[in-house]
Amino acid sequence: SGLIGIEKDDISLLENYVLANGIKGKKWFEDKWEYRLYHNIVADENDYEVEVREKVNEIRDNVLRPIIKLQEKLKGKNKVKDICRYIYEFLLDINMPETIEKLINKFKDKGELDIANQYSQVFNIVVEILDQMVEIMGDENISLDKFVKLISLGFDEYELGLVPPSIDQVLVSSVDRMKNSNTKYLYLIGTTDGTFPLIAKDNGLLSDNDRENLGKKGVEVDIDSKTRTFEEQFLVYKALTSASENLIITYPIADHEGKTLRPSVIISRLKKLFPNVDNQSYLIEEDNNSNEYTLNKITTKAPTFNELINKIKEFDDTKEINDIWLDVYRYYITDEEYKEIAKNVITGLTYTNQVQKVEEEKINKLYDNKTLSVSRLETYARCPFAYFMQYGLKAKERKEYSFTAPDLGTFIHNILDTFSKNMEKDRLTWRNISEDYIIEQVSRIVENIVSKVPGYILESSSRYRYLAYRLKKMLISAITIISEQIKQGSFEPSDYEVDFGVYGKYPPIKIILTNGEEINLRGQIDRIDEFKNEEGKYIRIVDYKSSKRDLSLTDIYHGLQL
Repeated sequence: SGLIGIEKDDISLLENYVLANGIKGKKWFEDKWEYRLYHNIVADENDYEVEVREKVNEIRDNVLRPIIKLQEKLKGKNKVKDICRYIYEFLLDINMPETIEKLINKFKDKGELDIANQYSQVFNIVVEILDQMVEIMGDENISLDKFVKLISLGFDEYELGLVPPSIDQVLVSSVDRMKNSNTKYLYLIGTTDGTFPLIAKDNGLLSDNDRENLGKKGVEVDIDSKTRTFEEQFLVYKALTSASENLIITYPIADHEGKTLRPSVIISRLKKLFPNVDNQSYLIEEDNNSNEYTLNKITTKAPTFNELINKIKEFDDTKEINDIWLDVYRYYITDEEYKEIAKNVITGLTYTNQVQKVEEEKINKLYDNKTLSVSRLETYARCPFAYFMQYGLKAKERKEYSFTAPDLGTFIHNILDTFSKNMEKDRLTWRNISEDYIIEQVSRIVENIVSKVPGYILESSSRYRYLAYRLKKMLISAITIISEQIKQGSFEPSDYEVDFGVYGKYPPIKIILTNGEEINLRGQIDRIDEFKNEEGKYIRIVDYKSSKRDLSLTDIYHGLQL
């Protein structure tokens, strides 16, 4: 929540680590976290990972220290006054008053006085609720669950009362909640018949007679409709008499569906009391171009500027404008505060939302376009925006503790690669390995990978252990099929997991573009098979797929499957 006094970057680092390693419940209280930063089953942990892990442990200790202290105090049954005291001590341990004070100052500096006002009340409310609980039920023994429910109810009942932050202000409120007695100008909106004053309806189980009889017998019940009518009349009186300088009352003549609405009875009464009252309709068109009308529209800077913009827009359509507005425009163009805004608004009127092509120079700076992979080209063909996110902004999805399709692919590839290399070490070939050898090797490789990475997901629960067992069975069956296939033919596997590219074992595939530029395609080959005879050497490229993939000529044509 940002109230524990730890930097935002540190909180993010801790959170990412916790999500990536599935740390929940008791795992938080282990002596030290030894989980890998990246669940990389291929490479060993490097110095950077170790350094970050140390930092994460440090942040965790800072977070947990006050929490463990509170946890120790709260063990067993406690009295309400004790729990309240422990919570207050915890808030002091995490420097809550100082943190809130800093936030208040930050909001004040930004000019956000409303929010600063809210924050300044929060800590006092918390302390007040703790005091009330001690006062009401301090010596009662209570379980933590019950305490949490009670204190939550207490917080729900509180509202933040906000004192208006400045003198010049507009308050919007319903008539029954008007508090400001020295209002200068008052606008009453929507004074239609039945709304102002509100018609008191006899609702509920009890009629007015029942309420009267119960009241006589000393039973306290809600007020009857007659009293409510009097109250409503009083609200009307209060509203009409609270403005000291100006009162404006408005009413619509139709609702949003166009049905006629009657004005409130107040309107006719006021007209009788004040025969000379000014009665205006917004529906009657005024001569917008008359000088008198125009001069009435020229008041203070901000509203006049808004009116000027409307006039310029109208001029854009009708090519007509009153000369006075041209003088107003000349004024704003020379005004220090408004000249830039006026220029921007004028350019905004002719603006078209057409996307310009990005310059080639910028694109070359953003992307390294000289070396591309097949998956990168497919991403661009599928969605240029996804390409921009992934390869331009280099945005990565937050790693969460789960076993996803890419994890599965990496896992299977890694085991096939390790199996092939082990076979070479044992001086065996695909033609002379037995089923027992395959079972023993795969089991050993899988167990080795699972145990090598601390907190590895395939070791985390019965469900994932069963998944590891199923993967083992699948790999044994796949390797047996690969072995059978090689035994049936004349090709011999010669290399595994081979990189081609600028720094690979083989050179990249070079493509010359229409503008003469050269592009290098890089990638990785899962397996290379060779077969030699008198005619020469044949090469077979094998690509392992852990998911069901069909070749689609349409996708190949559109560059979605290369």
